[in-house]
Amino acid sequence: MAGNIFKKYVWLLDLISSYNGISHKNIERMWLASPINENKSLLPKRTLHNHIKAISEIFNIKIVCKWNGEYQYKLGHNEEHLTKTERLLLSSLRLTNIQLTDTEYQL
Repeated sequence: MAGNIFKKYVWLLDLISSYNGISHKNIERMWLASPINENKSLLPKRTLHNHIKAISEIFNIKIVCKWNGEYQYKLGHNEEHLTKTERLLLSSLRLTNIQLTDTEYQL
C-alpha cells in the first residue's frame, strides 16, 4: 500500500512539473488513463490537495494552486529557481516515473 501511494506522489509531481499550470480536470483525465491507476478510480480535489500536501512534506517541493479562469496547479517556483538538490531530486523522480508508467502525457 505504501509503495502505491509513493507511486502516486511521484506520478503527480512529475505531471505537475511538466506543465506551467495544469487544471484539476486535466490531472484527473490523465490519472484515469495512467497505468498506475489500476482501478481507474477518480482523483477528487480533496485527495489531490492531500497528495500535494504530502509531496511538500516528503520531497520539500511546493505545488501551488492559482486561479486563471480555472484552478491551475504548478510548482511553487520555476524550475530554474529550485536549489541544485531540488532539481536533482525532481530529475530523479521523473526518471522513476518513466519507469513506473512508461507513458507520455498528452493533453
